[in-house]
Amino acid sequence: RCEAGHVSIVFLDNIKFELLFEMGLNSLVDDDYRGAVSSFAATLERFYEFFWRVACRAQGIPQLEIEKAWKVVAKQSERQLGMFISAHLALLKRSPTLLNPSTDVKLRNDVIHSGYIPKRDETCRFGNTVMKFINDSLNALRASVPKEVNSVYEQLSPAPRSQPGNDKPDEMSG
Repeated sequence: RCEAGHVSIVFLDNIKFELLFEMGLNSLVDDDYRGAVSSFAATLERFYEFFWRVACRAQGIPQLEIEKAWKVVAKQSERQLGMFISAHLALLKRSPTLLNPSTDVKLRNDVIHSGYIPKRDETCRFGNTVMKFINDSLNALRASVPKEVNSVYEQLSPAPRSQPGNDKPDEMSG
C-alpha cells in the first residue's frame, strides 16, 4: 500500500533455480563470497531437477511417477547429477558438458564442506560458469522441447494462476 492508499500486489514468477541465482548475485554484491558460491551451487542442483522434469515430461511420463522418482533422490546431490546426465543423454542424444572437477567442483566442495572462504575472482568465475551452463542447457531445451519447458516452468512457478474469467488475483487483506 503506497502513501496515496493504492494497493499493489507483486508476485515473483521465478522458479527456484532463478531465485537462488539471484540470491547468489545479491551475496556477491554484498561481498559474501561464501554465500554466493553456496547459492550458485544450489542453483545448479535445482536446475538439474528442472531439466530432468522437462525430459520426463517430454517422454510422456505421468506426473505422479515423476514425483515418486524425484522423492527418492531429493536429498542426494550425486544421484540428482546422475539423473540429469541420463536425462540429458536421452533427450538431447549427447552427454552434457559438466563443471570442471579440478576447479569448479573443487571450489564448490571446499566452500560447502570445508568452510573455505573464496576470493571475489573465484566467486565470479564460478557464478559465470553456472550461468553459462544453465543458459546453454536452457537454449538446448527450448530448441528441442519448448512446450515441455513452458509446462514445467508453469508447474514449478510459485505465482498463483488466474482462474477462468478472473484477470487478476484476489486482493490481499490488511
